[in-house]
Amino acid sequence: IPTPQSVSTTDPAIAANRLDGKKVVRKPLSGHRTAELYERKTIETSQTSAAYTYQEYIPGKDIRVYVLGGTVIGAYSIETRDMPEMTIDYRGFEDDITEVNLDSEHRSLCRRVAELLDVQFCAIDCKLQPAETTSGDMIVLECNPNPGFVAVEEAVGRDVLTDALTEFIHKES
Repeated sequence: IPTPQSVSTTDPAIAANRLDGKKVVRKPLSGHRTAELYERKTIETSQTSAAYTYQEYIPGKDIRVYVLGGTVIGAYSIETRDMPEMTIDYRGFEDDITEVNLDSEHRSLCRRVAELLDVQFCAIDCKLQPAETTSGDMIVLECNPNPGFVAVEEAVGRDVLTDALTEFIHKES
């Protein structure tokens, strides 16, 4: 599974050393704080005793893929607007959310992530690398086992995910 280099710790200096020279995304391990973008020197001087995952920053298009019962039920490109300088979390800054068709390799990757983590329903946040700079690879940033999807459905004007969940629940009961 292609993922960014990451380290989870309460010590920013450890993260700065392990992710030396890279732009880093700092994600809280608990609560609803937002992820932020840092440079190495900023990480080293940040004061915190909270646990964070520090993850190598990956440029590219934000893609959120929903998997239910081993099937990809939706994939969406998320465009943002007016994000504050250090903000990396797109929530609240969505400008456009559009449905995308993933190729079979990317769909398989997302099914594999859900299978490895043994989750029935999840949203997998990815970055799709531009084909002109890489091979068009998709990098998995994280898997959310309790994903929100109302904003996605409102943006696309259809209840695709709600309908798939409803059908899945009725089949399972």
